[in-house]
Amino acid sequence: MKEVLREVEKRIKKLEAELELLEEDLERAEMEKKPPKTETPSVYYLTFMAFWAGGGLVILAYMRSRLAPTVTVPIGLYALIALVIFLPPFLYLLMRKQEKEPAVERISALRLTLSGFYRPLKKALEEDDRKALTRIADRLLDDPRLASAVELANEGDAKMNAYALYLYAHYSPELREEVEEALKKMTNKPLRTLLSSLIRD
Repeated sequence: MKEVLREVEKRIKKLEAELELLEEDLERAEMEKKPPKTETPSVYYLTFMAFWAGGGLVILAYMRSRLAPTVTVPIGLYALIALVIFLPPFLYLLMRKQEKEPAVERISALRLTLSGFYRPLKKALEEDDRKALTRIADRLLDDPRLASAVELANEGDAKMNAYALYLYAHYSPELREEVEEALKKMTNKPLRTLLSSLIRD
């Protein structure tokens, strides 16, 4: 069991170190970002352009209904020009927002993997609490957020991890072949070490 706990502690320390670096990088990026007052004109500009484009289309549609067929009102051309003017700044602001999303998503996944998987796993192993291991396995299967976080953190397939915990918690000699088959597919090193301890001669 000491070997298994060492592997769990290694994963916890690795994820905590990565989490700390990501949080520092994100905080640094926030501090280096332009002050909100410099971004406000961009928001005002987009709002103005939206009203300008919408108002212009309404006016042109009204003129077209009043003047047609004597005068041709180029609504299509106006809409195209408005789109060309409006689209670049909108895409720029959208891309700036999306730049932070992968880091934020990774941070969230690491936090949840630590709090919902590895730390409860360590506690259950230290106390040799097989019911607690079963509860962790249940949560991996029942909680899509935790399962997704574990996989995003590259800590193995959530269903395989749950299966490994079930096998360990309810192991009997009749399950040896299932353990051997599970080991062939297991990518999570701590759980692989845990299963290996069951059939070690």
